[in-house]
Parts: sequence; structure tokens; C-alpha cells
Amino acid sequence: MEKTNIMAEILIFGDDFEPSYISDKLGIAPTDFYIKGENLKYANKQRDHTCWTWNTGYEISLDIEEQILQIVKIFSPKIDILDKLKSDLSLEYKVGVVINVENGESPAIFLSMRTLQFLNAIKSEFDCDLYVSSFIEETL
Repeated sequence: MEKTNIMAEILIFGDDFEPSYISDKLGIAPTDFYIKGENLKYANKQRDHTCWTWNTGYEISLDIEEQILQIVKIFSPKIDILDKLKSDLSLEYKVGVVINVENGESPAIFLSMRTLQFLNAIKSEFDCDLYVSSFIEETL
């Protein structure tokens, strides 16, 4: 039986920059990146921005804060670097979660003050994608 799983991610995106520059400044390798102008895999279009991404990978969980706090722990010591990168390269930040709900087991969706302060400090948007796959049928 599948279990509910969650991935948290931080996305750094902007018009045009070199992803390796972000990696060098942060001292963190991305889990993914793409470059403005690259062709999209599933559409006949090109990407309209560059993006550097780091994520937790999918983890079995019933609380999104467990995954988000991994991002907060790794990136909080780098707030000054993130602020300078944002200013120098006109970047935007987004922290998000992707939730795969299995068997009707939906997770707690709660952001602690620590998380909210981090999001505010880096002036980040927050995104939550929810995918519901299956339910447990109950008989009355």
C-alpha cells in the first residue's frame, strides 16, 4: 500500500544567470536546474527563465513542516548570500511542497514561525501542490 509522501523544494529563478554561479556562492549543488531558452520536454515552447532548484526528494510524511524545515536548516545560514544574489541578479525565490496523498491520509499543512520568518527573510513566495491518488473505501 502506498503511503502519503511529500517533497519540499526551493527554487531560485530569474531572467538569465549561470546556475553554477548560484551553486558556487551557496556551496550547495542543485538537485536540478534549467536555462532560459531550453526547449520544454512536453510542449513546443522554450523556457522563459532560468531556474536553480534544490529539493528534499519524496519522503513518507504526514506533516509538511518536516520537509520544509530541512530547507530552512540548510539555507538559513545563507540568508545574507541569498539576499545579495537576489539583489545582484534580480532573482526571485519560491519555497514549495508537493504532496502526494495516498489512501485518504492527508498531511498537516502548517508553517511554524521559524519557517515564516525564513520565507520573509528571503522574500519568498510559498507554493503547495496537492495530488490525491486514492482513497480507502469505507462501508457503512
